[in-house]
Amino acid sequence: MQLKVFLVVAFVINVACLKIKKDSSSLIGNIKKEPSLIENVKKDPSSLVEILKKDPSSFIESFEGADSNTINVIIGMLQGLISEGNAELQGLEEEVSRTKSALEVAIQEFIDAEHDKHNAQKALREANTTNANADQAVVDAQGKHNTADTEHTAAVQMYNTESVLLENDNRVLEDVIKLLQKIESPTTSPTTSPTTSPTTSPTTSPTTSPTTSPTTSPTTSFHGVIVEGDGSGKPWQHNRVPCPSGAKSSFCYLLDTNCESSNNNNLCLAKAICEEITEEICYHQGYDCFYGNRGSFFPISRGNMSNFNFAFDYDTVGDYGNICDGKKVASIYGLYNGYQSAGVGHWFRNLAA
Repeated sequence: MQLKVFLVVAFVINVACLKIKKDSSSLIGNIKKEPSLIENVKKDPSSLVEILKKDPSSFIESFEGADSNTINVIIGMLQGLISEGNAELQGLEEEVSRTKSALEVAIQEFIDAEHDKHNAQKALREANTTNANADQAVVDAQGKHNTADTEHTAAVQMYNTESVLLENDNRVLEDVIKLLQKIESPTTSPTTSPTTSPTTSPTTSPTTSPTTSPTTSPTTSFHGVIVEGDGSGKPWQHNRVPCPSGAKSSFCYLLDTNCESSNNNNLCLAKAICEEITEEICYHQGYDCFYGNRGSFFPISRGNMSNFNFAFDYDTVGDYGNICDGKKVASIYGLYNGYQSAGVGHWFRNLAA
């Protein structure tokens, strides 16, 4: 378009120079006087339009007296400029339309991105809440599991301890019932004795009495326990016996129990000697003074743990006895207290008497 504008300007100047004479104030005069205008038009074709807008009459006057062919050529050139201007204008309009569409797309994408961001942030908050709730649920479940496990362990320990004691008590009661049932036979003997001759009564009595007594004796024999004492004459020290090998005391005593000799039940034995020596009811605990978790029996007046108890799962461990005396009360009960540390006393678990 610059070339066409330049040609138009050149053509106009040429026509003006050949055919018309104008004063210095005309458009052509100005162009002649200021050659820089031509350079400006070359650089910026729109400057020609600015010149024509300022002084269109001078441009028209430049062509007075020109033939129609020349006028038509000028008109054609100007129309060409108009066409090119319209084309450029259309191109600008199309660019505006294209960029407007691109802007609308960008705006929608921005809105969609903001919406997605909002949804993502909401989902993240919900996920964090769900995760926090899940963490708390794990903590709660772990607490319930720990509680249930502790209760189950305690129940198993209670069963392992109490079931043995209850079974042993039941066997004792069954043996007592058997003894009571055996008593029924002598009650029938006196009723038959007077009806028979005196000579038969002495002969039958010796034969029945000795034979029934030995047969029932094994089921009613019980386990005796040897305990080391101090010779102070406490009520439980009524049956002194020689001290077995390994004893540190010179005074040993045999205590009778209701624990069956056929079943070397150390749980039963520990409970029995605890109650006979202290003259109290003794209770089981899972604690013992040496190992800490093998169990013992304690009198209720002394409290549990290491205060004063009778262990049942070991005899002596080195110089550590199985009667624990953290309260220093063994001498009150007449027990020997010369073993090591808190395990000062001792009873023989594995000696049946």
